[in-house]
Amino acid sequence: MRSKDFKSWCYGWQPLAPDDVSITEILRGHGFVSGLIADIPFYCQPAANFHRAFHSYEFIRGKEYDPIRIPEHAQRKTHTENYRGKGFDEDYFAPQVFRSAMKWLEENSWRERFYLHLELWDPHEFWYPPKIYSDIYNPGFDWENKEELIGLINPPGKLTNMSPSFPNLGYPEATGYTPRQIEQIRALYAGMVTQTDFWMGVFLDYARNLGVLDDTIVIFFSDHGTFLGERGVLRKPQYALYDELIRLPLTIRLPDQMFAGKRVEGFIYDHDLTVTLLELLGIEKPDYMEGTDAMPLVTGEKEGLHDYIICGYNDFVCVRDKRWHYIQADRRRVGYSPALDRLYDVNSDPDMEVNIIDENRLVVKRMEERIVKLWAEYGLEYKYPLDN
Repeated sequence: MRSKDFKSWCYGWQPLAPDDVSITEILRGHGFVSGLIADIPFYCQPAANFHRAFHSYEFIRGKEYDPIRIPEHAQRKTHTENYRGKGFDEDYFAPQVFRSAMKWLEENSWRERFYLHLELWDPHEFWYPPKIYSDIYNPGFDWENKEELIGLINPPGKLTNMSPSFPNLGYPEATGYTPRQIEQIRALYAGMVTQTDFWMGVFLDYARNLGVLDDTIVIFFSDHGTFLGERGVLRKPQYALYDELIRLPLTIRLPDQMFAGKRVEGFIYDHDLTVTLLELLGIEKPDYMEGTDAMPLVTGEKEGLHDYIICGYNDFVCVRDKRWHYIQADRRRVGYSPALDRLYDVNSDPDMEVNIIDENRLVVKRMEERIVKLWAEYGLEYKYPLDN
């Protein structure tokens, strides 16, 4: 599905193919009225097709590099240009999404079955909340100049040689910033989280006042984490497949506050959520759909869904089970050093600070076999990374 209207620069961001079936199409076939409200810049591109099957959709324009205004000099300034004229809290992007969602809910809450899908870019960088929010965490900070402003709200995502351990692996090392600047980057991120959290609360209160919250399922989750100076890293470099990046928030609020406050253990994949939602709605999972219902973890029928999970990001793959955390670099295409492979015992080293790969080669072999098995399930042959 290549298209001149859609630049797929990142794995997974290709448009929906004609034979892809989204949960929206399934729910539509069961009488649900659906709406999409999002400020994701990729969704706004003409050939993306992510809005397909929704009865209504609205794109809030202007996040990241979405070119609704022509920048002064360079693409990295696009975002600051898009923020011109935003003088009030409700003018910002997350508030706009939630305000539109409240309007949609008011117009459709009378329906017996509705599905509202909200996707917010925040708190993804650029980290540029109203100053009243960042001042909660770092009051009195002043930009030295506009270049410093741009460098802190969006640390450069270019390749960097700053780290001797991980050269040329994308996204800057925190060593390139002063402690003063790192403190402000964290305040900007925390301020954006706070703004998003506040407006989500406004939205949920509105749903409660409409009388729909107690018989509605609410699912909240994210796609990835971010680094804010931990491990000497900012943003999300592909080699850093640690908990800061891959362990995601997930909250499910059931009608009548069933299982309220319960926390569960166990590995869950993103695509398990689709199956879980269908099961909660009493809709049978289609044969072609992957994923496992996660509710048995909540009810206590199961202690776990998966013995291990596998994550991938560009040229790196991570395998995680209850004890071991393994990160492997693909050296066939790029030629990464075997020194980039890491193994941690998360029971004795939960912060993953000591790489013990050399003395645990049998564990590494087992982890690699799991990667091979995953590839084989899709009819593919996995080729081991070449040692240099």
